[in-house]
Amino acid sequence: AQPNAGTDGTLTVCAGTAPTTAQLFAAITGEDAGGTWTNVGLVYTYTVAATAPCTVADTATVTVTEQAQPNAGTNGTLTICVGATVSAGQLFAQLGGSPASGGTWTPALAGAGTYTYTVAATAPCTVAATATVTVTEQAQPNAGTNGTLTICSGSTVTAAQLFARLGGSPTTGGTWTPTLAGAGTYTYTVAATAPC
Repeated sequence: AQPNAGTDGTLTVCAGTAPTTAQLFAAITGEDAGGTWTNVGLVYTYTVAATAPCTVADTATVTVTEQAQPNAGTNGTLTICVGATVSAGQLFAQLGGSPASGGTWTPALAGAGTYTYTVAATAPCTVAATATVTVTEQAQPNAGTNGTLTICSGSTVTAAQLFARLGGSPTTGGTWTPTLAGAGTYTYTVAATAPC
């Protein structure tokens, strides 16, 4: 009988993995046993040698395609203003690399914490990809609470005197307006730090 390498076939494997001999044989049909496999890139050829007096070998090919591994990108960080709730868009923007869209975030989105982005695998790949975004909170500016100060007539108030009369726990480094003089109402302003 003439040698019979079977009929050509196709096979999909997960990117980064080589097809097994069993997978290659499953992709062709009707072949004789005892042949050999060779490949050029992703095209694998099964060759069955001829038995004398036959002289011409027979071949069948399996064309292999690769399914990309899931890509969740790389870990990132995000700072939000205290009390804010993060959004999926904010978290996704902080992932490094080239994450695939359509993944899921866990746990439920809230404030500060570590959130995990998961991209499911597409068969024949089986392992999902994950990356995390660690969220921290930036405190709101704190100018304290309103206060009062009594000075001697004709005196000029100082920033230290005014600051000492603020209630609560004001942050230092703010500014007073208007220009300090005598009696009047002075406003202490503490600038916000992004993203507040």
